[in-house]
Amino acid sequence: MYGIRSVSTVAKWRLEDESTFDEPKKDDPPVPGSDEAAGAMFFGAMERNRKEVNGRRTYWHLQVLVTDPQFQGRGAGRILVEWGIKRAEGEGLDVWNDATEGGKGLYEKFLLERRGRLHTIANPLSENPHNKVLLLEAGPDPTGDPEVSTPAFAGLLGSTQYVTNLISTPQAALNNTIIVTQQGHALGGGSAVNYMQHCRGSPSVYDAWSELSNDAGWSWKGMQEYFRRSTNLALPNITYAPAVNASVYGQGPVTISFEKDVDILAPKWIQLFKQADGLPQVDPNAGNGIFATYMTHTVLPVNATRETSLTTYGYPVAGRPNLAILEGVLVTKINFVGTRATSVTCIDINNHNSTRTIFLAPQGEVIPTAGAIHTPKLLMLSGVGPRAQLAELSITAIVDLPVGQNLLNHMGAVISLNVTAAQWSASQLSNATYYASALHNYTAFASGILAQPVAAAAAAGRVPNGISSWHDSLPADRPHVLYQPANAPLLPGNYTLNTNVVSLIVFLVSPESHGTIRLASTDVFAQPIFDPNTFGTEGDRKVLLWAYKHTRALLKHESMADVVLGEIFPGEDVKTDEEIWLAIEKGVFDFRHPVGAVALGSVLHANLTVMGLQGLRVADSSIMPVVPSCYTSAATYALAERAADIIKRSLVSSRHNVL
Repeated sequence: MYGIRSVSTVAKWRLEDESTFDEPKKDDPPVPGSDEAAGAMFFGAMERNRKEVNGRRTYWHLQVLVTDPQFQGRGAGRILVEWGIKRAEGEGLDVWNDATEGGKGLYEKFLLERRGRLHTIANPLSENPHNKVLLLEAGPDPTGDPEVSTPAFAGLLGSTQYVTNLISTPQAALNNTIIVTQQGHALGGGSAVNYMQHCRGSPSVYDAWSELSNDAGWSWKGMQEYFRRSTNLALPNITYAPAVNASVYGQGPVTISFEKDVDILAPKWIQLFKQADGLPQVDPNAGNGIFATYMTHTVLPVNATRETSLTTYGYPVAGRPNLAILEGVLVTKINFVGTRATSVTCIDINNHNSTRTIFLAPQGEVIPTAGAIHTPKLLMLSGVGPRAQLAELSITAIVDLPVGQNLLNHMGAVISLNVTAAQWSASQLSNATYYASALHNYTAFASGILAQPVAAAAAAGRVPNGISSWHDSLPADRPHVLYQPANAPLLPGNYTLNTNVVSLIVFLVSPESHGTIRLASTDVFAQPIFDPNTFGTEGDRKVLLWAYKHTRALLKHESMADVVLGEIFPGEDVKTDEEIWLAIEKGVFDFRHPVGAVALGSVLHANLTVMGLQGLRVADSSIMPVVPSCYTSAATYALAERAADIIKRSLVSSRHNVL
């Protein structure tokens, strides 16, 4: 069928029109091994299969089979593939992977793997037409789904195809309560399912990143370029007065805005914490970790729809011929030759879970962006992680690193309130008349309750000194707790559908506790052992308990009396510390901000390359060695922008070295 060639040649390429390429020249890369290896190679078909992507791209099929065991797994097939690509591109052919089941796919210059802010990185990397970027996404495309685009429906997404649910181990500090956390599983990653809150938090967090990575570029000062580059500020016509510092925003793709109108509790929340705790009303993105303020959101004000990394970074580059996106592809393993990443093994979910392998260019890179839980899982399945843990599952460690060992998250506890009918609440949307009116306001004017992600205001502050020595030692700009209103009933309670319910979540945003992620098995579909170690230190528990009690007391202030009718949960009869902690156990709430399990300084170099390896970087929230002091979206967009810059600079450097 195809010729078996000697060591310095390979089989001819055969196309549908029966044409062939010339035989390799003497300066072509040799097939590994010696002349005796020639019979080990059966070079399979490369046939035209004109698949159009965005009306522009031609795909080809290629399959390589290495039959001699002594050459299997040693890169022989990859070198043949690379030779073929070089020859095909020399003929002006656009070569991309679409390997059949069991085949070996063609490489791309950059291979970014699902979830996270992959579009944020792919956009700038693909600006250079010489860079080939392939995005692999396991989840579906949420485009056109109103549950995703409508801000108020964010709380409904937990039961959709756009998230994966992970069940924790029993949490010792919560009387063995099990936490269910959710992670984005769609094009756009977490930005497609989060609550759209946008806040950069305390500068000292980023300065800690800088210190731990020994790189000033990760400091608050160093990150300013990327915060600006990723955002633009759009102010709708509003009747209230948010604190705005326009100088901290740029002309970037992600629109940051305020709601056109706000619920009646929002100004009361702000004023309450300003007066009681002395918190300043400031722009939450201007270097102020402590505040009581109207919150910014990633919502496009012209039509009050969610902004995601897909809509902001993905859509504008959809037609680039050097950028490809494959949906329904789950990466199961990163493969190495020595210590260099050379390919990934994938499962094509849309094609009966068929297996395929995609190879990298000689200087190509795999860049997992699967998030703070799935990225460490993938690395460990690939042999990158704690050697002793991997050995328990008979996984050979390529490199021994503390992957999965620095898991941080924002966890809190809920207070539920009965409020007057004048206050917006999702509980009112069950009334058909109310919902019809809300829908009209939203579709006609991009305003009202459906235009609001969670609530318009939030506050962040510290607890008094002496409660926790560890928290006392944090930099002065670092809040311990974030007080987050939510215009929705977040817990079941003893109220009827006619009760109007809102919630307030007291979040620990500077946790002392660290959790872990470990592999449960080598099955890629098995969830990892997820132990967030929620409130795992005495200091964390004392801080949360004080803040929870403090919040309940503030809500009885006379300024709240015309809106707040009473406390539903935990209830007025819950008074002692023991009773309150039992309520915290029942009302525990996950903010879904896990970070840190592939941390800068311990797993990654400052340039995001994995220590001891080549061709592998990580660029998602898992790299954050310290969790931001508020929502993590702003930090994730900015780090992805900086990651793209770092990678582009490394390209220039490597090309200069070659020359």
